[in-house]
Amino acid sequence: MPPLAYVAHQSRGRLRLKVPSRRGDGSYFAALVQELSKHGAIQELRADPRRAGLVIHHDGLADAIIALAAEEDLFLMAPGDIEPSGRVSPTMLDTTAIALSGLALAQAAGGELLGSASESFWSAYGSLRILRRPGLAALFTGFSVVQLIRGEIMGSASSLLFYCLLMRRQAEELSRP
Repeated sequence: MPPLAYVAHQSRGRLRLKVPSRRGDGSYFAALVQELSKHGAIQELRADPRRAGLVIHHDGLADAIIALAAEEDLFLMAPGDIEPSGRVSPTMLDTTAIALSGLALAQAAGGELLGSASESFWSAYGSLRILRRPGLAALFTGFSVVQLIRGEIMGSASSLLFYCLLMRRQAEELSRP
């Protein structure tokens, strides 16, 4: 199975990827550069095996380049395109998620159910982009609309719950072989 790659940074015409499982593997990155150089949309490639990085300057068709890499079994994009830092263990993330759940329950019991409208809009975005859960995104968007109509600034139980879900998702991704 090809290694997983993560988008470390992306801007117009430039894509920086990380392939953490191949850190230090000079022959892998040399082969990667050789194969990807064949793609007409790529203007320049730079690989850094020590940092597990690859910088691609392209003509704006990053999706086509990523598709080529998958077809050639060079790498696959990780779900959510989030790079795990490798510094936090899945157990620590699970523990943090449990602690945040407890704090969310405590705040909800105290009547502080929702965060600010902007915070809930951000949570809606994260629910869709990171968790890929449109129903949860719709729920957070609804919270935001209610808060905007009321003009109220509320507590952060919903934020803590959202962070809990993010931590759980990251723990699951880090635990995968």
